[in-house]
Amino acid sequence: MSTHHKTTDLVVGLDNQTIDRAMECVDSLNGYDVLYQVGLELFMHGGSDLLRELAHRKKRVFLDLKFMDSPEVATKAVQLAALCHVEVLSLHLGGGSSMIRAVKQGLEDIPLLRPRLLGVGVLSFFDDVRWAEVTRAFTGHALKIADSFEMLLDCAFTWGLDGVTCSLAQLERVRTLYPNLYTLVTSCFSGHPATQDELQTFTLSQARHFGADAVLLPASFIAAACSRADVSGFLGGLGFSAAQV
Repeated sequence: MSTHHKTTDLVVGLDNQTIDRAMECVDSLNGYDVLYQVGLELFMHGGSDLLRELAHRKKRVFLDLKFMDSPEVATKAVQLAALCHVEVLSLHLGGGSSMIRAVKQGLEDIPLLRPRLLGVGVLSFFDDVRWAEVTRAFTGHALKIADSFEMLLDCAFTWGLDGVTCSLAQLERVRTLYPNLYTLVTSCFSGHPATQDELQTFTLSQARHFGADAVLLPASFIAAACSRADVSGFLGGLGFSAAQV
C-alpha cells in the first residue's frame, strides 16, 4: 500500500550541537519552511529560552522530549511547552492512557496553542536483542520490536494521539492500519553517514512513496552543505525546492 501526500515536512534535527551551532543551522535555512527538532541534549543547553527565541524568529518547532511522568506533571510540562508555541511534541507511550488523556484534556484550556501530539514507543537505537532484554525484564517474555511497535501503535490510536514517530520499515504498516495518523519517520537518509544511534537508512523518495507526513534530517547534513555553500542544492537533491519548503 502506498499513499501520496501533496507535501512531506522536512524536520531538521538540532541536537548534538551547541546553541550557537544550532542557530547557525537555523540561519542557514532562513526562508525555508521546515520544522526544527529540539531534543533533550539541546533543550538542556537552551531550555525554554531557546524555544521562545525560535518562536520569536517564527520558526516551527518539534519538541522531542518524549514526555513521560505522572499525569499531573506531564500535563503541566506540556502546557508550558505549548505556551512556547511548539508546533509538534512527542509523548512516550510508556506513560500510559491516563497520562496521554490528561495531557490532551489539559490542552483544551489553550486550544489555539495546542501542539500536534506524537506517540513514541520503541526508540530508534534498539535492535531486537536489546529490546528483548527490556521486554523480558518487564513481562517475562522476549518480544520483537515489530510486535511491540504494533501493540503500541494500537495504543496511540486508541488513546487519541495525532500521530506517531516510526522507522521507514514501520511506515507501511502504520499507513495500512491507521491511514489518518500523522507519521514522522526518524531514520537517516541513505547515501550519507548515519549517526551512531541510527541503525536504519531510507531515501526521501521511499518515505514519500509510503506516505510519510514528515521525515527527520540530522543537522550534520545541513552543516556539511553549508561548508560547500550549497544548502539549496543539497535540499534540491532531496526533492525540496524553494517553492516547496
